[in-house]
Amino acid sequence: MSPLQGPADAAAPPPGCGREVATGRRRGRPRSPELTERFLVAVEELLARRGLRALSSDGLATDVGAGKAAFYRRWPDVVAAAAEVVSRTRLLACPADQGSMTADVAQLSVFLTRPLSTPERAVGALVGVPDDRVRSAFRDALDGPAEQVLRELLGRAGDRGETVGGTEPTAVAVFFLRSLVLSRLASGPVEEETAAGAASVLRRLLAGPVVPSDPGPR
Repeated sequence: MSPLQGPADAAAPPPGCGREVATGRRRGRPRSPELTERFLVAVEELLARRGLRALSSDGLATDVGAGKAAFYRRWPDVVAAAAEVVSRTRLLACPADQGSMTADVAQLSVFLTRPLSTPERAVGALVGVPDDRVRSAFRDALDGPAEQVLRELLGRAGDRGETVGGTEPTAVAVFFLRSLVLSRLASGPVEEETAAGAASVLRRLLAGPVVPSDPGPR
């Protein structure tokens, strides 16, 4: 057994081997969480450095000191493992209360100017990958969190008595914030002026539509 192998994966059979039980699940030793984590870290680092084309089950197994069968006990292919990296990476966080909606949105936009971390570079390498599992992982990692962040900002503003467009963010506001995150992941950080402009647009979206006053009969 390699010193980097988990005891549960030292003698893992290749895919398709082993006795099947009545439920359809393969009987065998439980998967080692530690080895799963090492695989995911290896996937993350390779994606960040070299992109999706650099991933292979052989290379990943060598990197973590495990058999290739241990990889296939966890994922059907490298794209599935890459999608899990997206799912486990936090891409958006709500800023601390800054005292006003304008200040909250400005603080939220600061992330656009920050260099990408290794996990973010890994996720950025997967933007636009034409695979349903990757698309689904991005939806889960972005759509819900973006909606939750904006809902929190609207709730704070409402509690302060500020004028906002309601308690729920519009689909356009969620889409805009999601697009900002994806743009940073794919292209890197932006200048402060650009981030400030994005914050201004998002603030207007959260304020809601401007309803013109009735000019009266003409």
